[in-house]
Amino acid sequence: MIGKIFITGQIGSDENTKGVELIDVVSQFEPLRDCEIIECFINSPGGSVEVGNSIAEYIATIPNVKTIASGMCASIATKIHLAVPIENRLVVEGTMYMIHNPLFQNIGTANADQLKEMADVLQPIQNDLVSMYSKTTGTSKEAISALMDIEASLTEDQLLTLGFVSQIIPKLKPLAFINTNDTMKKETIKLGLFAKAMAKLQGRTIQAIIVDVEQGTIETPFSDLLVGDPMTLNGEPAPADTYTLADGTQVVVTETGIVGGIILPSGESADYTDEIMDLKGQIESKDAEILALKYDLEAKDGAIALMETEHAEVVALVTSLKSKTSSYTPPAPVAQFKKTAEPAKSQAEIMAEKRNQIKNKK
Repeated sequence: MIGKIFITGQIGSDENTKGVELIDVVSQFEPLRDCEIIECFINSPGGSVEVGNSIAEYIATIPNVKTIASGMCASIATKIHLAVPIENRLVVEGTMYMIHNPLFQNIGTANADQLKEMADVLQPIQNDLVSMYSKTTGTSKEAISALMDIEASLTEDQLLTLGFVSQIIPKLKPLAFINTNDTMKKETIKLGLFAKAMAKLQGRTIQAIIVDVEQGTIETPFSDLLVGDPMTLNGEPAPADTYTLADGTQVVVTETGIVGGIILPSGESADYTDEIMDLKGQIESKDAEILALKYDLEAKDGAIALMETEHAEVVALVTSLKSKTSSYTPPAPVAQFKKTAEPAKSQAEIMAEKRNQIKNKK
């Protein structure tokens, strides 16, 4: 059996935002301890270093956990993701994965002494993060430090090469809501900057979908539904429950008010990985065929262009020759300096000459 838990949103709470606390993670993990594998999905921009450290330390004590970065994994959220061995660290394609140096937020004005005190607080935290990244990935401290200095957003290839993850996995296929009245009610809602950034990164439409269910009205901020999405019931964070849609699809909401699972009417989970991989293979095959046809067409176009060029050159040459008047003058007859041959004598003439010669001798 595979258990799923979700760390979604800001790590740690502040006066303006209710974030993910250690107790939220523990309350999801503990009922799943008998599961053979526990998949921990992380979709977070980071937050409190202290809370992030406590969550990472707790996850590291559980041997059968896989951490899966999905959507966004930044700042201290990356430490939570790296709390397990590399073979258990995965990232969903298209995820924004970013590391940077720790910092204070909303510090207002401060003098030199106060800034020095802040720097003294931050430096050990920064050193700890550099050591942690280097130890868990195998990348040198110098390289890690340089990446943190520039607030590096790592690509999928870089995550694999630098040892952050062992596998890139495809996105799950979105599941659209079906309204109980067969009429979809949609209305635009205002989201925070984080939700807008996440939607842009994931290529999703920011548009609320409201669906009437037995428990009331459930709502998601997006035009489709994925595991890890926030869910509200009657305008408030949805309590942990299973919500059944008109077509029989069940949406499982966790204690933290997010979608923890989608169960299709057939009883299967909405995991389209095999279908996606098959379609991806078909697309790649078609892409290869299109590329081959493109090269063949380009080759034929090139041959036609060459023939047209050669034909034009021949036509131009023939036209040029026709337009010219010949200036050739035959050479004058050359004098023949040799004796003209005498005409041959007949036999009668020869006999007559011989008779005359005989008479003359007499």
